[in-house]
Amino acid sequence: MHLQGYKVVYQTVENIEYKILPKNIYEDIRRLVFTSFTAEGKSVHNNYYENEWKIIAQFIPKLTE
Repeated sequence: MHLQGYKVVYQTVENIEYKILPKNIYEDIRRLVFTSFTAEGKSVHNNYYENEWKIIAQFIPKLTE
């Protein structure tokens, strides 16, 4: 997985946490991994990416809090 550029956060946040995910889930979550700049990313509440977020939630239980 890789990320190019930098991320602009337009919402007010109190903290940001980073988690390292296993590389073997990449193919299952590849629609969430962007290789070009996206200002907003993908919402955890977007049902279009529901399967991908379920996979990630196995590693980050408090994902939607």
